[in-house]
Amino acid sequence: MSAPLILATGMMRSGSTWAFNVCRLAGQLVAQHLNQPFASAYLLDKELDEFLAKQFPTLPGPAVIKAHFVGHAALNLIAAGRVKCVSTYRDPRDCVASLMTFTNDPFQRAMRRTTGFLEELTLYQQSRNTLLIRYEDMIRDTAAHVRMVTDYLGVQLDDAGIRWIDGQTNIDRAREVSAELKTRPDDAVVRQESHRVDPATNLHDNHIHSGKVGRWRDELTPEQQETLAKQFRPWLISLGYETETSLEQAST
Repeated sequence: MSAPLILATGMMRSGSTWAFNVCRLAGQLVAQHLNQPFASAYLLDKELDEFLAKQFPTLPGPAVIKAHFVGHAALNLIAAGRVKCVSTYRDPRDCVASLMTFTNDPFQRAMRRTTGFLEELTLYQQSRNTLLIRYEDMIRDTAAHVRMVTDYLGVQLDDAGIRWIDGQTNIDRAREVSAELKTRPDDAVVRQESHRVDPATNLHDNHIHSGKVGRWRDELTPEQQETLAKQFRPWLISLGYETETSLEQAST
């Protein structure tokens, strides 16, 4: 592994937990091979800053951190190549639709939160040295993207190793873990608001829904689609997403 610390980041509901678990399993394999300790966690931005200041300089082995927002210290380390970063992104309209289901966010709050994630994505694009994973491509061929991640991390795995990580992290496996959490003993889960969370994978009991690409067309009203088309237009264009809404289709 070419860096001791890996950050798995990205827009919420864009596959960032998938990226975290791919990195986590790759890091565990490296740690086992080198007979080193391994650590993984989900940290908020302030917690990450504290970790980088106090623990990062003396890490005894590989570590993988999931975070949706990072500060200047993390961005500087990424830019310098001292920390690896895998960041996922998705059509922001699908992120809004998914947030409204996953966290019961009202439409306006889901839009504001997704705007913040897009602004964070711009920072990763500017810092370079970040592997950006497009959700729509990843979900079509998860194994190929596992290979992409491990290659970026400098972890050499044969096809059997890639298949094993893919089998532990793909949407079918995530759905199994999420369903199992509902009946798992209380002392084997972490409570996060009203949800039960697996402490290893960071999967929630309601984590997996359809995973569908383009769900915003079915789940958002035409008026909501119009609002998001205006709000997200610069990002939709720069990230290569089409911008036509159902109202525009109906008028043609």
